[in-house]
Amino acid sequence: MLSDFGASPFTRYLKNNKFSSLEQKILRVMAANSPLPLAVLQDAVGASDTHIEQALIHLIDVSLIIPAAGGWYEVSGPATHAIRREFGACRKEEYGAVASRLDKFLARSEDGTDFLALQRTLFRAIDMAGKQSTPRAYALLTDRVRLAEEYYHDQEYQRAVEMANDALRADPGIHQARTTLIRAHVKLGEYPEAGEHIAQLKKRGQIRDAFFLLGFLERHRGEHQDALNYYQKALDSGRGGMAIHRDMAECCLRLGDLSRADEHISRAEEKQPDNRYVVDLKIQIACRLRDKDTALALLLRLADIDRVEMVSHRTSRVEYLFGDLEVAYEFAEKAVEKSDNVRFEVLANYVLCALRTSRVREAGAALEQLDRKFSRQRRDIRTGLRARLCIAEHDYQTAFEHTERFVSPERLVHLLIRRDALRGLLETALAPQRRADLKAELHRCEDRLAGREEDFDLDSRGNTD
Repeated sequence: MLSDFGASPFTRYLKNNKFSSLEQKILRVMAANSPLPLAVLQDAVGASDTHIEQALIHLIDVSLIIPAAGGWYEVSGPATHAIRREFGACRKEEYGAVASRLDKFLARSEDGTDFLALQRTLFRAIDMAGKQSTPRAYALLTDRVRLAEEYYHDQEYQRAVEMANDALRADPGIHQARTTLIRAHVKLGEYPEAGEHIAQLKKRGQIRDAFFLLGFLERHRGEHQDALNYYQKALDSGRGGMAIHRDMAECCLRLGDLSRADEHISRAEEKQPDNRYVVDLKIQIACRLRDKDTALALLLRLADIDRVEMVSHRTSRVEYLFGDLEVAYEFAEKAVEKSDNVRFEVLANYVLCALRTSRVREAGAALEQLDRKFSRQRRDIRTGLRARLCIAEHDYQTAFEHTERFVSPERLVHLLIRRDALRGLLETALAPQRRADLKAELHRCEDRLAGREEDFDLDSRGNTD
């Protein structure tokens, strides 16, 4: 909570200082791999003696890099999250460079020193780079718990499950590992597995966290009223903080209860006024209220505290919801281009905007990427976008077949897609009985819709939890 609370001043500090591309790379690498010896850092970022010296002097002067015990260097801890948001996450190839250089550095050690801090950095770099481990890589149990959380926030949910399970095998009582495991299972749609671990929390007497995570599970299932009920039980059991009010505000928003949504988001804002997820949700509420001026003003505020790709994504969503589809597409494209590790909602929104602006080829290519990268996540959204793509290509039969695969076929957005596929099919040559069956199904869809419209839910932020 403290790191989230203090992120805004650090983000503004980074924005107000000018950093060279080398300095940004050093900060990006050091924020993820600390501590590091100078020689390893220099090799990993590919800098000359003169350039690394000049860059480090500047970064030490502005208190972002500090000398650590043992003669190594590390990033200033409070700035870590802001550095990641402003300059992006350490890339896989950068982790690989750190792992390779640091492994060689430790292998050349002749004095028998343990170098525990460096061995822990090596373990993390090797794992994040997807490389085979070495005897010189050492991890404490806390390292595995922390790494599970980082994989979770990077949307590497399967890796989060694996790392959290490793930690729990060593000590089944590690609460943070279990909660990370539950959230990762939920993100993967593995609800029974998540439920089993929530039951373990109840057995251990962690009732308020169990209720909170039941709310988390139901919210991701789209059962917002059930989620709201569980969140209220968590509150009644003593759970507090910003996150529960933010999540309750989102449930109220999805249920159309805008006054309660505003009440809960205001309570969340009291606790963390510069939290980017709170500001983002306030923008969504303003959009639902059709208050574009407030939404645009809040976007300026969001730009001070969030990454450029997420600001572009939210701007795209605002423009989409207010009907300017071309501008929405432009910002959606920018959000994808600016992303080092593109998030589900960013890429899915780009697909939707491309479809809405008749850029069928671009939509198809992005949808292929979405399916590859997120093959186990948010299946109904991916299926719905695939059906929409087929409709845009006038392949109504395939679109109709996709609508048969919805996990929740009775949601309005899914009924709308099925209706459009049926309308397209009925314009083609059909056998009499087939035509009669499809007409009957179309009438059923239209009766269920009763004139209501609903779009894909692309506004929940996957990294808020």
